[in-house]
Amino acid sequence: MAKGILETSGTILAIVGVVICPITSGDTALRSCRLIVGESLKKDQKLIKNRLLLIIPIFIVIIGIIITGLLSSLYIYKLFKNDDPKKE
Repeated sequence: MAKGILETSGTILAIVGVVICPITSGDTALRSCRLIVGESLKKDQKLIKNRLLLIIPIFIVIIGIIITGLLSSLYIYKLFKNDDPKKE
């Protein structure tokens, strides 16, 4: 009985910890970034159009950072994979 309950609650905790928490943290970080940029540029953010004008360039920069980081990680993996001493 306890094992079945623990497995279900453990699965729920894992999903919350791995999926939901990073999503909400990223959402909060992007919102904070938008607010900081908007305040420093003295842009009114009451209209959704103004919010989008601020957040779209931020999204582009973040996507570029993610792609660059992903590509550099793949390059390093391939570099070490090709440097295998067992390979003749």
